[in-house]
Amino acid sequence: MKFLPLFLLAGCQSFDNPPQTSGPSWEVEQVSIRKNIYCDLARKEIESKGYSVSRCDGLLFTALHNLACGYPSLNPFEVGGQWFRSPTHQCFTPPDHSNGADSTISKDMYAGLLLNLAVKKDRTRAKRALAYCNKNRLTTGLGCQVGKGDGVQVEASKTILPPTTIKILEDIANGTKTHSEGTKQPILKGYQAHLQILRQLLIGAQYGGISYYGLELLKAQAEREPFNPLYQAAYHLYSDGEMTGAAELWLKQCPNGRLPNNHDDFCTDYLYQRDFDNSDWATCKNEQKRTHDGTDCVFAAAVITEDIK
Repeated sequence: MKFLPLFLLAGCQSFDNPPQTSGPSWEVEQVSIRKNIYCDLARKEIESKGYSVSRCDGLLFTALHNLACGYPSLNPFEVGGQWFRSPTHQCFTPPDHSNGADSTISKDMYAGLLLNLAVKKDRTRAKRALAYCNKNRLTTGLGCQVGKGDGVQVEASKTILPPTTIKILEDIANGTKTHSEGTKQPILKGYQAHLQILRQLLIGAQYGGISYYGLELLKAQAEREPFNPLYQAAYHLYSDGEMTGAAELWLKQCPNGRLPNNHDDFCTDYLYQRDFDNSDWATCKNEQKRTHDGTDCVFAAAVITEDIK
């Protein structure tokens, strides 16, 4: 994944939009039932691999799957507070740069990791990550380097956590609930939009709500992608709690009684980081048939059922 300037936050904005609820509905209950089936169906394969969706983006998607289903363990991704893309730590292993990534970790991976730690209130892991960050502070004081990359530019864009992200990590480690959040952000597209959604879910989970600007961003993304149940659920979680529409979309896209696959459902292995006009939403029957891990479906379901907030 390319670096996204996702953590550019400044100024002060109160978190006056806590999570909302409107009570259960039949559709939401069906999402919950189907999600549990998915978790059971995917367990053997994912636990055998040790990661979800993609090996070198493994930490991001495994952290999301772990939130929704409780497995697989994140332990193999960490060594003494340092986190890696894959459980085998073999993505970008100099001098071999052809093994799936140009860095050992990235800010994208931390987007999933920090959300996992915040929702689970995992102060122990957060403290180890913070200690590792503090040991690797830049001499300028503007961030810490949490991994290696293929050259200075790659390291700067992917492996250096900025002060705003470090502040959230500190707050998770210390159990702090006060924070300031910044200015209006651009409405991004594709996987970058997905990272923006994760960011707002992280802020909401850690601080008990999101800012006016955060809610406006979620609204804009939901309007831009009306067929994405994750985006719909994230917006309604902090606007009115009405999840029936998101649940109806989810039930149409995530098949009953089996995991989705590329021949019958959609081509990509994690759908909700792709814009609707992308070919990944279509099937690809010309390719070898493969069954997806279902991480997109179970994670979106966990937001719809308000298990992630």
